[in-house]
Amino acid sequence: MTHVVIDSSILEKSDQYFQKYSNNINPSRASTKPKIQSFLGMLGLIITGNFLTFSSIGTAQAGDISTESQALTSATSPQTPNCLKYDNIRPRSSTTPWPSNCATMDPELGGLREKLYNNGWNFRSYAMLGAMYDVGKQNEEQGAQTYSGQEALLHGNIWLSFLYDLSRLGFNNGATFTFDISTGAASWNEFLPSKTYISELSFFTPFANDRAELKFGMVRAEREFYGVFSGSNVGASALKAESAINIQTGMPTREPSPYLGLTVYDKNHKLYGKAAIAQSMSPDGLLANGKFKEHLFSDVPDAKPLYVTELGYRGRADLGEKSHWLRAGAIYNTSKYQLYDGTGGKDKNYAFYAQSDIQLNQTSEQIPQLGWYLNFRTNYAPADRNIYNGDVGFSFYKIGPFPSRPADLFSVGVARNWFSDDFRNQLSLAGQATEEYQTTFSTSYAYAVAQGFYMNIGIAHTDNPTLTPKQKPATVASLMLTMAF
Repeated sequence: MTHVVIDSSILEKSDQYFQKYSNNINPSRASTKPKIQSFLGMLGLIITGNFLTFSSIGTAQAGDISTESQALTSATSPQTPNCLKYDNIRPRSSTTPWPSNCATMDPELGGLREKLYNNGWNFRSYAMLGAMYDVGKQNEEQGAQTYSGQEALLHGNIWLSFLYDLSRLGFNNGATFTFDISTGAASWNEFLPSKTYISELSFFTPFANDRAELKFGMVRAEREFYGVFSGSNVGASALKAESAINIQTGMPTREPSPYLGLTVYDKNHKLYGKAAIAQSMSPDGLLANGKFKEHLFSDVPDAKPLYVTELGYRGRADLGEKSHWLRAGAIYNTSKYQLYDGTGGKDKNYAFYAQSDIQLNQTSEQIPQLGWYLNFRTNYAPADRNIYNGDVGFSFYKIGPFPSRPADLFSVGVARNWFSDDFRNQLSLAGQATEEYQTTFSTSYAYAVAQGFYMNIGIAHTDNPTLTPKQKPATVASLMLTMAF
């Protein structure tokens, strides 16, 4: 499951840089261009195994095990339904479509999963290995690497999750304790710094007859909202140009932060409303946040409360409906962000988003999730405090592209991201030529090699891979191997 995403380093905001170059800039100064290029050297396009998946993996949507995963499991797995009982202790509340335990490479783990379940535990693990390279080779002579894939890039991640059934201690049925560990690394440190850390420590409980859910602890808030993945599961997700706006607005996506979230549903669990308060990432960006987060409870300077809310509708294939998923939300960050309007001030940040996955047809009565889908998304953030201030994207993907391959996924898409005019104006005062937008065309195929083992091959062509310096188009090929245990 590969995704085209925006390089997280473009979200790194430097007060020192801005103070030096936003006021009284002398474009003729010989030292200006190299220093700006150094600051912006990491800006650009990333083609990765999923949207920062190596350390920002989430859990299953809407409080019930994915009926999609169950249906695909029954179609592709020889395992007996016995392994489905382990899904009673499962990741819940977030938006990543985890497959059933039955769809892992070894559902029984040699008998270990049964023993763990009898003692109230479940164990989930994923290993991911990816590579990317700009096969167009048009920017080989540009000097220092400025976008992922410009030079051959390898990256990998291992994620371990330990879940405990809190109902055995007298809590509500479905209450779960989650303890996750992640480790990841890449051959280009700006893409994924080498790090091993606790990626979640949380408590979840449904209440009000399953019409409401509460989750709190150390959580990656970005994984609880929006829905990055378009597809049947994390191994078969559509390649598409993702938005950077939620991340640059401060939604924690890699290292977790203090979190308290509430979700309420209608009686059929189709309409929902979500709201949460969390500690923001550092206003200086994702990489800076990772440097501050040496351990789970490390202090992050200037990271204030962030508020997010989302309203959505999700059709239920188990009730004979198409698998539509419509959602829209807003983010408000009370942390102070540097303004790019020439005032030299700082202010709070905010963003709005909307996204939909619409099932266009159903190609199987036995597995109603199979068929063509349309994904559409649009996002906005104010240009005076965000480098990316708008984007729009479309993609078509098909779950089960062939009758004999119900677990595969094919996708094709196009997206455009707009750079902030305010930020570009400051760079122009320093003599830097900048791009106004970037457009990406992408296609991918996720192939189910074996149960729990996916190979996703993709290619994406981007006209302006970096904001500055201006560069020729990038055509980046990617490969991602995903193994679920």
